Amino acid sequence: MTQMNFSSSIPSTRGPHPVEIDKEMDLVQYLVTQVQQQVRIDALSVVNVYVACKSKPLLVLTGPTRSGKLSCLHTLMSLLTSNVPGRTKTLMGHPWWANGSGASVFLIDAQTRINTDIILNMIDEASQLENRKKAYMICMASISPGELTTFFANLAFQLNHGCVMALPTFHLTEPLVFPLNLSLVATLDTDWTNWTDNDLLSQTALVPWQSDLSRPKAPASNEIAPAISLPEQIFLQSRIRNVQIAFRKLHRLTHHFSGELAVLVGVMEELRKFRVPLSDRLLKDMIIYLSNAWSQSDLGLFDISHERNLIIALDFSFAQILLPATARAISNNSRLKETLLKTLERQFPQSFQYVGKL
Repeated sequence: MTQMNFSSSIPSTRGPHPVEIDKEMDLVQYLVTQVQQQVRIDALSVVNVYVACKSKPLLVLTGPTRSGKLSCLHTLMSLLTSNVPGRTKTLMGHPWWANGSGASVFLIDAQTRINTDIILNMIDEASQLENRKKAYMICMASISPGELTTFFANLAFQLNHGCVMALPTFHLTEPLVFPLNLSLVATLDTDWTNWTDNDLLSQTALVPWQSDLSRPKAPASNEIAPAISLPEQIFLQSRIRNVQIAFRKLHRLTHHFSGELAVLVGVMEELRKFRVPLSDRLLKDMIIYLSNAWSQSDLGLFDISHERNLIIALDFSFAQILLPATARAISNNSRLKETLLKTLERQFPQSFQYVGKL
């Protein structure tokens, strides 16, 4: 097999000087290649979507319309479920096009009922004993901001207790355990990123998506796909959602890089100095995301260098977890904003850009 054309930021397990063969790295590299053939996007952004999906059961890509968000999620879903029919479903969000018409309420209610029925059926299917080692994924395309702050926030609140008692238009008589092998992903056509709902953020990865129109699409390839056996098992076994397990892995891999981790402590200390309230969940969520940035065999998914992988993962975790939760306080305090910009400027471009826009 000829070597695939991956970004230099993603370590290749092939080539004249291969690193240890790693099944999850093969999976991630193949995902990057497939997405870049459809969308003008950098490799790190694609890997970030995968890491975020490992970290939480709910994931929403936010960004401009027609920017490739849905193509990325469909590729991810197809790969992680081995493209087995019935393991993925794509639903439509509220019919925005009906706004202002007399039929809009009826159409929204009908679409909501259809979506609820399908979600309940997928929960039941994924929960079956014979299916618990198989990945199932539901995608809701073009949801509305209202669906994010109601449906997703309400579901996230219930997932904090491990069970589902209600979905839109339907209330259960007994708690329904949400299966660990089911992921619910969605796209939202907005540039807004300052979501602060604690229930929503507790179980939902909100990932900004910005395609790069100046970047050419990767050329189509006739190469045979790498033999990735049981990709859903690779995904399900490698992900970490327990903070104690995440901390132990992160400590083992990064205890030599005290300077990089000091930035995380320093940013949080600056926020506390300016009396910005910080929940324990924020640090836990960041630790879980950071631990998922390495494969099961401890290879960095963003970069083969542990140090560089940590810096990139920290950048994404700042921009997607810590900063959105504190955005209002930062935007209202020019001194705090200036301090954070100085801290983030050199090594954290995503976070620096986020704070600069506040």
